[in-house]
Amino acid sequence: MSDLLIIAQQIINLVTYAENATAQVRTYSKQASEILALISNVLRETNQREYQELINQLTISKTKLNYAADCLVGVSKSGNDWLREHISNNSNGTTVPNGYVNADEQSETNTLEELFKPTRKTPRDLSVSQYGFTKDASGMETYDSPLEVDQYLYAEQGSAYDNFKGTCGLCSCANVLRLAGVNYGEKEMIDYAANQQGGFFATRLCTVNPFNPSASGGTTPKQRQQILDNFGVSSSIFDVKTDADGKTSIDTINDLAKWVSEGRGVIIDVDAGLFYNSPQNYGKGHAVTLTSVEKNKYGDVTAFYILDSNQGTVKCNAWELQDMLRNFVGINVTSQIIR
Repeated sequence: MSDLLIIAQQIINLVTYAENATAQVRTYSKQASEILALISNVLRETNQREYQELINQLTISKTKLNYAADCLVGVSKSGNDWLREHISNNSNGTTVPNGYVNADEQSETNTLEELFKPTRKTPRDLSVSQYGFTKDASGMETYDSPLEVDQYLYAEQGSAYDNFKGTCGLCSCANVLRLAGVNYGEKEMIDYAANQQGGFFATRLCTVNPFNPSASGGTTPKQRQQILDNFGVSSSIFDVKTDADGKTSIDTINDLAKWVSEGRGVIIDVDAGLFYNSPQNYGKGHAVTLTSVEKNKYGDVTAFYILDSNQGTVKCNAWELQDMLRNFVGINVTSQIIR
């Protein structure tokens, strides 16, 4: 192994340690905030002077924890930037320095997408998310790095087979599995779902319509649950909570934010007409994957990052998603923490 590859492996290890430590430090900071809020609530309308030193120390500790997390994020970013600049993968999956091409293979080094491609054989099952929130100068916090994640998720549904074009749910399953660290794609999802039962009259795990490619590949939350289970990821289906007027409630938005920030895979069903601002598609369903959530400095959920199998990652305001959600269709949420 060359000196450059030895350095690369050390940097990869360092980035992994930094990412894990960031999540842990963010957890400690959150706990400090909760303790401060509890103390403030308990001591409201009382003489707080004798407790002020405790409050001050907790506040200082929280500030230091946030600073430490920001430093760790900087370490992770610098490490990943170095790897992107100096290291690529060749066609057989081996890591090589940029600019090196194996003469026997006569192949070009792969793209950045290949560098991030999952390589595990089994899905992750973590006790806590590997990632946390990063904060910008205005205090807005974003879970993980949604635009980086976008580089290895599927954003071109219908590319596996010409007669399967309505594969948004199947692509969402593939994306959840990729977030779990295993390299499955749209083709594997179709191959399994369209033939799972085998018999001519047997129920399949996706719509198969030989006369309408756009309809072929459609799935329900229950079918997606079975597909994910087959590939090693267990999941549950949750109802969308609604207010008295039948509209999606803020509780559902908060639930979605909680699941995403815990590191779970989340697939939702939106109204395609509202999602694409396309009147001819009003009322039609479209499955998408939630990859990140944004919160303001007060902890309110302000936006979500959505991986759409037609266009890649898009950012959607929380109130817009409230309107777009088809509240009569269940939400797929992995039981396992996968990222």
